[in-house]
Amino acid sequence: MPIAVVDSIHVLSDFSDNYRAGKDKKALAEHCVTDLFRPMLFTSLTSLVGFLSLNTADIPPVRVFGSFVGFGIVLAFILTMTLIPAYMVSLSDKTLDKMAKRLHSHDDAQSLTAKVLRKMPRPIMRHSKVILSAMVVVVAVSVWGISKTVINDNPMNWFEKSHPIRQADRVLNRHFAGTYEAYISFNNAQNSDQAIAKTVEPVLKDAPQSVKKQWQQLVADNRAGDNTNWSAVADALIELQFSAADSEEPFWTTLQKAVAEANQSQQVFLQPANVAYLEKVQQALKQSGLVGKSTALPDLLKVVNRELRSGEDKDYQLPRSAAANAQAIMTYQSSHRPNSVWHMVTPDYQSAVIWLQLTSGDNQDMSKVVTYMDKWFADNPPPKGLTKQWSGLTYINVVWQDAMVKGMLLSLASSFVMAALM
Repeated sequence: MPIAVVDSIHVLSDFSDNYRAGKDKKALAEHCVTDLFRPMLFTSLTSLVGFLSLNTADIPPVRVFGSFVGFGIVLAFILTMTLIPAYMVSLSDKTLDKMAKRLHSHDDAQSLTAKVLRKMPRPIMRHSKVILSAMVVVVAVSVWGISKTVINDNPMNWFEKSHPIRQADRVLNRHFAGTYEAYISFNNAQNSDQAIAKTVEPVLKDAPQSVKKQWQQLVADNRAGDNTNWSAVADALIELQFSAADSEEPFWTTLQKAVAEANQSQQVFLQPANVAYLEKVQQALKQSGLVGKSTALPDLLKVVNRELRSGEDKDYQLPRSAAANAQAIMTYQSSHRPNSVWHMVTPDYQSAVIWLQLTSGDNQDMSKVVTYMDKWFADNPPPKGLTKQWSGLTYINVVWQDAMVKGMLLSLASSFVMAALM
């Protein structure tokens, strides 16, 4: 709104300053528009470029805001050049004479503002070097101050300190591990389909055509996107062993055994080495002192392993084989929350996640965790074939702020360039 009325204020102000009783209002309106057209045009164009430069930002709402305000400035300029002069001319002479009498009834030249403005040029010209030197110092201090700026945000701080939500946040984070969440997910980048297909190829080579056709349909039925649910395929093969003809039964039995064994080897987060790596990551998070608590698949496996063995702390350790890990998960699924395990690992065991709880939602605190762990990952890379990725609301807020700040800086720089070219 303030930007939209700037041009119209210039025209109206110039008209009211120069109008006197009995003066030709049409000639004065034409003079005001002609005199102010060029400076207002370039002012509007530079403002337009400044706001349209926000379209270089990565944040969609910022781009919408820049476009909306930019084209709004153009519309305001057009209306100022057309609607405002028409409005001024449409006013009656009586109304304009009253305005002139009210505005010019006293001698403006004797006002305090006029006196100050008349006296300003002489000292400014006399001390121009001092003023320029002072400006250089101000700019230098400003640049130094900008370099010390730290971008930090926490949506919780948008509330007043006395707000019940913020008070509850302080209490919860004082007594518990943390209410702010982030995640580190690990994914198997290798395609298990190719490995299993290579395993069953010798069996299918000598199989009857009916077996090959039914095998292809079975795999297709259990495919989702680029991945196949080989556990479901193995289960389906068990049923086929009992329903198949005698001549086909040996092939289905061999296929089921091959798929089950190959699938187990491809279930990366049942493999002891990969589960041990997740535990190692959790230990690094704890040692950092930046995280209240982390929860992942190793916690579940160690608890179940302890209860299956002796219930004593000495058995609070990871199982030593993939089969033992699978048994621990199956045992856990007999509890009252059988599906909670899938919050830690996917049913195909191709992906796993570590849940982080932080006592602070500040961007700087989350950034410290990311920086610390990225350095740790550089020294302790994931096992071959595994990739890692950060996620979670607290982490997203960091990414969003970073994208917004960089986008704004790019927009500011581009607007300077375009204004200079103009």
